[in-house]
Amino acid sequence: MLLRHWQWGLMACLLIPGLALASIFQETATFLAAAVAPGQTIGAYFVSGAIVIIVSVLWVLPQAGALSGGGFMGYVSTLPISRRMYFGIDAALLLVADVPILMIAAFAPGAMPEPFDAFRFGALAVLLGLAVLTQRAVVMRCYRGLAGVLVAHGLLVFGLALASSLGQWALLAAAIAVAGLSALGTHQGGAADRGRDLRTVLAKGGAPMHAVLLRTAPGLLTQIKTLAERPAQSLSRGAAAIALAFAAAYLMAAFGFDGRAYPVAIVAMAAISLILAGFYRILSQGREVAAPFLATLPLPSRYWMVLDLRFVLASATLPLALFVLILAGEGFSGLPVIFGLALASLALLGVLRYPVLKGGKRAVFYSALVTGLWSGAAFAAIPA
Repeated sequence: MLLRHWQWGLMACLLIPGLALASIFQETATFLAAAVAPGQTIGAYFVSGAIVIIVSVLWVLPQAGALSGGGFMGYVSTLPISRRMYFGIDAALLLVADVPILMIAAFAPGAMPEPFDAFRFGALAVLLGLAVLTQRAVVMRCYRGLAGVLVAHGLLVFGLALASSLGQWALLAAAIAVAGLSALGTHQGGAADRGRDLRTVLAKGGAPMHAVLLRTAPGLLTQIKTLAERPAQSLSRGAAAIALAFAAAYLMAAFGFDGRAYPVAIVAMAAISLILAGFYRILSQGREVAAPFLATLPLPSRYWMVLDLRFVLASATLPLALFVLILAGEGFSGLPVIFGLALASLALLGVLRYPVLKGGKRAVFYSALVTGLWSGAAFAAIPA
């Protein structure tokens, strides 16, 4: 594969007058460094990062069949090869295929007039990691893993555009966490699993995390499987909540943290709670088929109610924590009030379980009514 790419590069250098191979590397390294360089807008960061990811996919796309193993994997799937071995082989092949990209990345920090700090180095590493995850998802035809890459890219873009050092590192850590979950989603166990999603791997019981969760938290494993069966709804709700947190924080900063800051925070937290409350219905519907079997288990009467409450409240901590961290990085002085509103929004999210599950056809109306009452009480409680 590398030989073919180098032949094309050599032919381009021979056929195009005045084109040197070193200049190609230099210009590409400059563009790669500019993708994480300071002083750009959110749109510029997003577009340049997307170009890096797309170009990296185009680099390996001609040899996707060879990298995935081709028809030979039908025989390999019958051998007693561990999933870690498969993962190591995939990573090694992509690493070899991406040697020119890694060489360009090595020259990227020196291509900018301003020296890179630790955060920029980390952002560049995360961007390249997202590119590799996208390559692997495309090569293995596990396209659902691309949703996690998109969310991680968005977190990275917001972190690059943020002025606060604390907020930058917080968003970078969040991007790494989401990328890790995306890598888990594209983890394949063999030729029979290639092209399938995390739900299939977990259902077969072969993933290491599956074994751990089955022993320690079977209820949590059931919830994860339920959300994995509905990836569009689950990811869209989570992404919408995170996007609302970012939008509200930046809107408050754009207002200069004046009298409009608290109303924006209240509306954003109410909307986040209303969006994430939909997880109650998803989790409940996922157990309807197995309800007769679950009823025979020696579980407490409120077992699933408590478990769903914990899961949904835990899912709300990520957007709320990012919201508070961004405001802290921007130097907002009203953090105690924001922290209190965040705790109150978690209480609202817990209360919303009842109208969502018991409201029937009017569940949306009752949920909006409860959220409106909470918002009115919050408006009355905030300082003038």
